[in-house]
Amino acid sequence: MLLSRFWIILLSFTATFALAAGTLSRNFIQRELAEEVDAKLKQDRNTIEAALRHEARLRLDDIAVITANPSVGIALKQASQRNPKRYGTLQSSLEGLLKNNNAKFAELKADILFALESHGLVVASAGNTPVQVGDSFRHFPVVTAALSGHVRDSLWVLGGVPYRIAARPVVYHGSYVGVIVHAKSFDRSLAQKLSKLTGGTSVAFFQGTKIIASHEPANNPNATSQHKIVSGITKAIKSKDYEKEWRSAVQSIGDTDKAIYVALVAQALPFDIGYAIARPKPNIASISSLFSAASSDDINNIPFVSLSLLCLFLVAIGMALIWWERDRTLGLLQKAIQSIVRKEHERLKLTDFSGIYRGLAQDVNQALDTVISGTASGRQKPTTLDAILGSSPTPSSSGDFLLSLKMARTLAPTIRP
Repeated sequence: MLLSRFWIILLSFTATFALAAGTLSRNFIQRELAEEVDAKLKQDRNTIEAALRHEARLRLDDIAVITANPSVGIALKQASQRNPKRYGTLQSSLEGLLKNNNAKFAELKADILFALESHGLVVASAGNTPVQVGDSFRHFPVVTAALSGHVRDSLWVLGGVPYRIAARPVVYHGSYVGVIVHAKSFDRSLAQKLSKLTGGTSVAFFQGTKIIASHEPANNPNATSQHKIVSGITKAIKSKDYEKEWRSAVQSIGDTDKAIYVALVAQALPFDIGYAIARPKPNIASISSLFSAASSDDINNIPFVSLSLLCLFLVAIGMALIWWERDRTLGLLQKAIQSIVRKEHERLKLTDFSGIYRGLAQDVNQALDTVISGTASGRQKPTTLDAILGSSPTPSSSGDFLLSLKMARTLAPTIRP
């Protein structure tokens, strides 16, 4: 039985090696996928930064229609002369013009659209506005730059609410007579748009440790939740990368997700406002998960025919070894005993057997010797094997035959001459 035992040990080692290789493959693939998520998040950050710049440019282009309107230039020129008697009329006409144009901006409609005269004072406003006529924005860098002829986008906090700002100067007869300011808050529609641009990531805008707008893809059950994004804000804004570059490195949030946090910087001064992009980590729970994660092309590329032939070959080797060491020798033993029954031989030849079968043959010979020696002392010599071993059914299988041999070993010493 040495060869079959060696074959079983060899197959056990092979199965163990295959399991170890599968585990290493799973870990390697999971690490590669995790690095791919890191790269995607960095790419997502670049995509969102470009999208926000593009959106600011579109808002600047929209308000160009207002700044190019001569009636706006005239009104702001007159307002800059600080004639209180004319403020009421100027405010009314400008507010109507601002509202009409703002309605045409569609999805880029301003939450606050207001006009400043040349000294940075509010002359008129439209929308849900926390600003009042007469409020001064003179010392705001964006306004200062616009009154010098530059277009600017920035970030303001008005009434505790953060707004994305786009400011454009109003020119009248070669002079800068005022500024039109377009202010739009951070809302869910913006987060949803950015999520779609980045291929279905979870996007959130935060102020401090509070989420002010977010979107989680509904078609992705594994999408990172707002709660998980919040849990990583404190760690991110305290990191060295965030303090130095205004953005964190890719970090894990919980056991199943990764995120990157980016500060929104206005006029080189950071506000406590930023955005987060998050993706779920790849999770290959077990080796069997590799098969469920495989595509149809991966499965079609498996050489099923070759593997099936290899499996059959290994099974054939195992069955051949079992036949050679057990079934073949058992058949020889059975034939040898039948030759004794037919009185062709008186004993089993031990050299024809090995292992356990040699022991069985030796036991049979000892039983025969005991019976024969007892017969020589005067009792009638049994003439058949049944007379020696006792009446028993004819073995119909290898198991029954071995049972008969054990019965012979047990009963033979009890026979008396």
